[in-house]
Amino acid sequence: MRVRVYRNLSRKCWSVMSSETGLIVAYKTELVLADATFTVQPSGNARCRREQCKNVHAFVNGTIVEDSGFAGRKVDYNPYTSTTFVDDDGCPVHKAEFVRLDKHFKCSFI
Repeated sequence: MRVRVYRNLSRKCWSVMSSETGLIVAYKTELVLADATFTVQPSGNARCRREQCKNVHAFVNGTIVEDSGFAGRKVDYNPYTSTTFVDDDGCPVHKAEFVRLDKHFKCSFI
């Protein structure tokens, strides 16, 4: 099943939403996604910058898989400094073979 995942600031976990229904199907502290894409809704990013208040507008989309223990490159999203997810070098990241989302809200990809 394809899912959309976002950082839930209230629950301090990752919210997992069904891509088909748009409903939350799980709350996870850690998960790995395959065939991932990174999306940022431009209007949500603009609102975040304008109001200086975070809102849900950035997602990692993919299929949940078992953790294979890979060590990947870090990817991050800061709505105040970027309009896309970026790697350590500041280069935009739009897709990845695998993405690990961990309990410390760190995200890495290969």
